[in-house]
Amino acid sequence: MKKKYEYSLNDESLTTPYLYKWFVDPLLKITPYGLPANIITLFSNLMVLIAFIIVTMGYINDNYFLYWLVPILVFIYLVGDALDGRQARRTKTGSQLGEYFDHFLDSFVSGQTLGMLMMAYRVPYPFVVFIALYCGYLSQSSAFYERYFTNVMYFGKVGSGEGVIVMSLLILISPLKFMINFTNILPIFGIPLFYYILSILLLIPIKSAYYSVVRSQNLTKGFVIYALLNIVVVGLSSLLYPLTFSIVLITLFNVDYIQGLLISTGLKIKDKDCDFIVPTLIIALYLLYFDNLIVYYVLVGYLFIKISIRFIKYFKEFKHCWYWRNPKIEEVSVNK
Repeated sequence: MKKKYEYSLNDESLTTPYLYKWFVDPLLKITPYGLPANIITLFSNLMVLIAFIIVTMGYINDNYFLYWLVPILVFIYLVGDALDGRQARRTKTGSQLGEYFDHFLDSFVSGQTLGMLMMAYRVPYPFVVFIALYCGYLSQSSAFYERYFTNVMYFGKVGSGEGVIVMSLLILISPLKFMINFTNILPIFGIPLFYYILSILLLIPIKSAYYSVVRSQNLTKGFVIYALLNIVVVGLSSLLYPLTFSIVLITLFNVDYIQGLLISTGLKIKDKDCDFIVPTLIIALYLLYFDNLIVYYVLVGYLFIKISIRFIKYFKEFKHCWYWRNPKIEEVSVNK
């Protein structure tokens, strides 16, 4: 008999209690019982994608009139990201597929929110882009790494939720005149003070990553290799490609590794190694001074196909856990 699925969460977030009290729990009372948690997850993550498209188009067209929508869309995402878990427990439809689907989409959110912040301020310095995306993804991957070893998902007092809120507010005020002025004053070694402050703030997730590894009581060779190769991918992508291009490649590389952790957690198998092909080719491009975008599209296409194939395989493994409409309580199998 298969073991009943359980999801353990240790959430010490400062904002979560208020989010549940004022928004999630009242909303749960009017949420139709038949609405599946996975659909809530999909809808909430769609809000971040829309926000990302808004900021990307603003970055490309130098037009910021829709930036006021970003905090609203991000807030809807945060509420939905909490509501889906409540709905799954309420309807007893929690499953390995639901956990995987939720966290898999969350892995894209990290790249999207950090990318939006970089684009909103038109960050011209690769070292800032590196700190933002490397530290952000190291923190997130460490959290799933901890979950893999301890079977507990841990959120600290100041974590991803708080970070997303702060970033959305920074994006909101980025077009204002006082912020534009602030990003261009008090240069130190030719770089405005704002970018030093931003870099220091973006280093904070490193602390979360460290404690996640400590709590896991494991430091595998695979995770160390991932952390080192990610330096290569994030660093060289930031140097070789335009901002929007580097955000996409860095996001897909990290999603690929996180996806492996999520699959290993769900299937209870050995954790998968990170991809070697992408960092190897990027190093070769850098050493050969070869910046042809054809190779970039090949790398993005390769990662997209690899991620898609693994997603389909995992979905097929637990497809019985997917609902377009929740069944009645007595129809839900206890041991899936």
